[in-house]
Amino acid sequence: LTLEDIEKHRADTLILVPVMLQRILNLGKEELRRHDTSSLRVIALSGSAVPAKLACDALDAFARLSRLEGIVPALEPAHALHWALANPHAELDLICLSGRGDKDLAQVREARGDDGPAPR
Repeated sequence: LTLEDIEKHRADTLILVPVMLQRILNLGKEELRRHDTSSLRVIALSGSAVPAKLACDALDAFARLSRLEGIVPALEPAHALHWALANPHAELDLICLSGRGDKDLAQVREARGDDGPAPR
């Protein structure tokens, strides 16, 4: 219903809790492509505890951006990065990489069990 409402009302902002984002992502690429979400400009995520898989996906997006672009994002926008990487055909104008990612490096390395992202 959320995707249908975004399409129907041409919503430009989506505010949700992590569980809702996980449910949307779990719909799969085919279902996501059936809905026009190109009006979205802001996806705000806050509230409940982040499910483990979604946290891992965000950590992977954090590491991917760091390795590919040399940009070390803060953990806070890493969920939006994951969404953008998982939906390459969606029209997305902006992801704000707020904060300092360097403060999160030790935590990411520990959580991933590897060397984590290496800034250039």
